[in-house]
Amino acid sequence: MTRRIVCWLTNDPASLAATKLAIRENEHDANTLPLVVVALRADIDTDWLRAAMEWLTVPVVLLDDPAAAITEPLAAVDQTGLYRLETDAHVIGVPVEEQGRYDAYMNAYNGFAVYANLADRGMSRADCVEYVTRAGIAIPEAKPLQVVGRIDVAQSVAGHRVVIEALAAAYVADTSEDRIEGDVVVGTLNTQQVELYGWGRHVGEHVDTTGFVYLVALTDGFSTLNVRTRKGEIYCQRLPVGTVVRLDDYEGHWTEDEKPRACAFLGSYAAPCDAAAVRLLQNAVNTLARGDYYGAPRVQQGFRAMQADECYVPNADWTFCDPMLLADARAQGKHVETCAHCDTPAVRIDSKFPYYSDANACAAHLHAQ
Repeated sequence: MTRRIVCWLTNDPASLAATKLAIRENEHDANTLPLVVVALRADIDTDWLRAAMEWLTVPVVLLDDPAAAITEPLAAVDQTGLYRLETDAHVIGVPVEEQGRYDAYMNAYNGFAVYANLADRGMSRADCVEYVTRAGIAIPEAKPLQVVGRIDVAQSVAGHRVVIEALAAAYVADTSEDRIEGDVVVGTLNTQQVELYGWGRHVGEHVDTTGFVYLVALTDGFSTLNVRTRKGEIYCQRLPVGTVVRLDDYEGHWTEDEKPRACAFLGSYAAPCDAAAVRLLQNAVNTLARGDYYGAPRVQQGFRAMQADECYVPNADWTFCDPMLLADARAQGKHVETCAHCDTPAVRIDSKFPYYSDANACAAHLHAQ
């Protein structure tokens, strides 16, 4: 049974709109519940906060420990666990068209009651902006490059087979013919699921135009991520292992590096969802730290180096192939994709639907090609 409503306020106008609506709905509900508005002191614009409190007509509880609050946003920084109760309804500001952000919160906080009241009302981001600006509140811009959290990365993570694979792909990119153009990136699919990502030294300045993305370095090395905004502003951020940064990839960005790097990547989103992103990245890194094969993030298919103990197995609908340990596939009687030229398990398959098996190749025939 819900005992209280907890509204999480950020610099996002959708967050403020959701909070205001939750307060109004609660005041008019026959069963009014206690309601609290919470924000991270280090993460919220002061002028925005002052204007928001005047409009909301309720106080805002500020969490003072940004590291604890960012990595565990539904946990209190005090000793009572005041904001971590599963009996609370946690209100987040996710417009109706940004389902991916809602999914991120639901995946990150499985077991908590996460309430997306904007989607229930069919409110878009444009509706939220209009609702807030009509109240005379100026909306702060999200920084194009910002540290949003820090997570624990065990030493064993760098030794996981898929992290080694990602770093190897980054080294290959670093020595490719495209090196001179700065095109040295191990690309991602932007699935809003954690992926592995990497790059060679000195990625050239470019724009991706997908939205807000998150990354955390998993392998050591000195790197600086730089952003040049359309207004000509320059932002720079070092990328030590474990530091989670948010990047608006609509702005020009590039790197300066000591050596190739591998990292965990999540995105892209139309608006920041820092708390959920940090938690999802930590969960993925924990999977790597345990040495798990299944469930571990990985580079996309075109950059994979399948090993002799792996194979590709079609899913139940035969619409996609997933990597699987060969021994497990045989033990479970799975269909194993084989080379078009022999019966050896394929290490490369057709990556686009519909799939054609004549594109399959084992390591020997791939090298021969």
